Amino acid sequence: MAYPIFILIFVLLVTWGLFYFVIPMFANVYESFNADLPGPTLLAIAISNLIRDNIFYTFLVLVAVFFSVFLFYLSDKGRYIIDSFLLKIPVIGNLVKNSIMSKFARTFSILMAAGVPIMETLELSENVVQNAVVESAVRKARVMVKEGYSVAGAFKKTGIFPSTLLQLIATGEETGDMDKLLGNAAEFYEKLVDSVIDRLSSLIEPLLIILMAVFVGSIIVIIYLPVFNLGMAISSGMK
Repeated sequence: MAYPIFILIFVLLVTWGLFYFVIPMFANVYESFNADLPGPTLLAIAISNLIRDNIFYTFLVLVAVFFSVFLFYLSDKGRYIIDSFLLKIPVIGNLVKNSIMSKFARTFSILMAAGVPIMETLELSENVVQNAVVESAVRKARVMVKEGYSVAGAFKKTGIFPSTLLQLIATGEETGDMDKLLGNAAEFYEKLVDSVIDRLSSLIEPLLIILMAVFVGSIIVIIYLPVFNLGMAISSGMK
């Protein structure tokens, strides 16, 4: 994610520079000519004036929003809501869930192979998933196992764990090879994650470059619209 984050930050900085420095320069030129400006250019100038006149308050608002989201995430309910939303994002949600399942299965497999009791294994595995939704599901499954449910049955009741993992857990309970099968599950989800990341990496770079070109290019075109209109008017007059 380092490259996409860098591109997004770069786009934000370029956009801020255009609105804070470049657009006001053109606005002064257009104002000196008393030019009739098209709607998009007027909107861009209005946004530029808003940013320039309220930069301190804008910065305070952004900081306040950031810390509000951060504090909200620190609460149990806030963390659950944000983590739940994260799992529902197309493509990214599946990637995050597969990564969680990989860590969960790997930890579960290691603990089972080490002879750790099932209840302690569930409790320790809960701490590695780092997602409030899955943590809650593991917690509920642990209570159900304590009440007499099978491990596979308890996980299935939560509605969170994928069918492939549930089948491997059920087979492991029947054969007594749960640690080996969960190790296989971890490798399976690791390969899924690697495959998706490879595909995303090949797509994200060109898409971000195109997005940056379209976004910044659109702002520049909006700035130059009056110049284009003037040139068209002159061409029509000469004809």
